[in-house]
Amino acid sequence: MIAREPTFGRRGERDGSIGGVLAAAKHRRITDGLRVVLARWPLCICGAVAVLLGAGCISKPVQIRVLRADTGSPIEGAEIRQHGARFLRFLPKRNAKPSVTDTDGVASLVLDARGTSLAVLCQGFVPVQVSIVPEPRGCEEPSKPTAMEVKVPEDLCVPFESLADRARLDVLLPPLSASPLRVCVRDESGVSMAGATVVVESSLFLPSEGVEAAWGMPAAQRLTVGSDGCVQVQRFHPLRAYAYARMAGFAPVRMRIDRETEGSTVILQMRRLLWKKSALRIVDAKTDAPIAAAEVQFGKELDGVPRDPNGWVVTCDAQGITPPVDLPNVDQLVLTVSAKGYRTVRCVVQWASIRAGRPLELALERQ
Repeated sequence: MIAREPTFGRRGERDGSIGGVLAAAKHRRITDGLRVVLARWPLCICGAVAVLLGAGCISKPVQIRVLRADTGSPIEGAEIRQHGARFLRFLPKRNAKPSVTDTDGVASLVLDARGTSLAVLCQGFVPVQVSIVPEPRGCEEPSKPTAMEVKVPEDLCVPFESLADRARLDVLLPPLSASPLRVCVRDESGVSMAGATVVVESSLFLPSEGVEAAWGMPAAQRLTVGSDGCVQVQRFHPLRAYAYARMAGFAPVRMRIDRETEGSTVILQMRRLLWKKSALRIVDAKTDAPIAAAEVQFGKELDGVPRDPNGWVVTCDAQGITPPVDLPNVDQLVLTVSAKGYRTVRCVVQWASIRAGRPLELALERQ
């Protein structure tokens, strides 16, 4: 059984990404004069989950053996993370501890008949996904979004019924390779942006900053641009890689760089921001009552990248109103809103719809 390289996705791309799925599920657009209720999940999903989980399931103990693709030797310390039922498997089990391979490269775990996605991860190697499907025809279906957007090859799409108890599945992890690339940051006039920050990270959805190693990924590179406006970075193949340029007062820029020719130079061009100042009002979706101590953030990323230097965090007063904040004309003005007892959500604000002296109102639903 030979593991093949996955194709990773980023949010908002046509080739399908976990970020795109999360954006579609959690982002809500705000238009002039409208209050939008955030995070309204369809009741049919809850019903489907109840039916699925309530029907009972059959479990089988199995073993996953992780080997190097180049030498065939076992990999100790590789992590195997299980994801949920097939149609919800893009939602990782956040509190579940991963299974870890021993000196023989073997990890034991229990799979159930509902369908499971396994992410096999080890730093320095290409992450690989194994899809355990409830029935054989599931292998013929298109791959659903996962924490890694991949096309699962036939030899790693395994019907549950074909597994014997304590069956062993071999997964081969190809090692990563690195190559250098020059990244330069310029303003709209082509002038070097000395002092700008360049962040390079590989494209796996990460729940927070600094957890690359726990997800088997190379550490993010964080570099400060010198007087020539350029830095030297490393790309890790075959992972996707993105370079971010950040500087206070300028719109952040992101560019995919893994397709660039080795030794070439890529240019990230930044534009100066415009701002509108406005307070935000957070209310209960059902009662319209203000939500005291609600927190609103701008510049928070979902992929482990540090906060935008133009970002901020504010807290509502007893009337559910924040202090006036600077709202920039970035390509996507995304606000993260959270409060105790309510669902944390992200929403996209239409910058053109913001009116001076008129608080922007957001409504949250209770958990």
